[in-house]
Amino acid sequence: MIRSFVDGWADWMTAMAWQAGLLIVSAVALDAIVLRRIHPRLRSVVWSLVALKLVLPPGLASPLRAPKPAVQGVASSAAVPHGVDWGALACAVWLAGMTVLAAVAWRRNRAWRRSLQQATSPAPDAVRRLLREVCATLGLRRVPTLRLGAGLRSAAVVGLARPVILLPDERNSDADLHHVLLHEVAHIKRRDLWAEAAFALLHLVYWFHPLVAIARRRAHAAREVCCDLTVARALGSSTAYRETLLEHARRMLQGPRPAGAAAGFL
Repeated sequence: MIRSFVDGWADWMTAMAWQAGLLIVSAVALDAIVLRRIHPRLRSVVWSLVALKLVLPPGLASPLRAPKPAVQGVASSAAVPHGVDWGALACAVWLAGMTVLAAVAWRRNRAWRRSLQQATSPAPDAVRRLLREVCATLGLRRVPTLRLGAGLRSAAVVGLARPVILLPDERNSDADLHHVLLHEVAHIKRRDLWAEAAFALLHLVYWFHPLVAIARRRAHAAREVCCDLTVARALGSSTAYRETLLEHARRMLQGPRPAGAAAGFL
């Protein structure tokens, strides 16, 4: 059974490595040449298809092959491997790397959640009323939890089943606050946190493949553009919103920002 798993894993990963690599390179080229001139949602669809490819089998066969029947006599003894079993070694390295990365991510997530609980406080009533208005504007029925975070450089949304919007505890203008809440609620409405979590899991499985990391970053950038497009359409004008984005970028350069769904599953 173990031999069958190792052989099936080797066939799966070998095929997926070059197929996914070729698809990602093609998607990057298509994104740079064509998609930037077309609707941003199409870019997000392309990267979603890349993620789907990383889940589907490379061919019609299952990733786990049925064990081969034993052959008696000389053929059976010849099938016993000699020396280093490179397939088993590669599979062990893959499992070890995935386990270590998952453990590190879990510890960071848990530590971040503890610090979040200690460093946040409930938002004022006026801000919560504005959040309810923003949710009504974007058609989000369930109003997410809103917290103020000490030391946050910019706003963020974390959590999958129960999203939490985090705002810096510093005072912002009403217009800027309106734009920030629209942006974060748009992420929730579009289910971007679920997409980010899915890409994070795929990146964990394909941690050895550098092009998967590129695909994850490109998909994240495409989602941000689509989110900004949703906000601009809700506002009817994007001039003031662009100024808010520039201010947000300036704060991002001054310090870390929670990494959305990958940062905390609340």
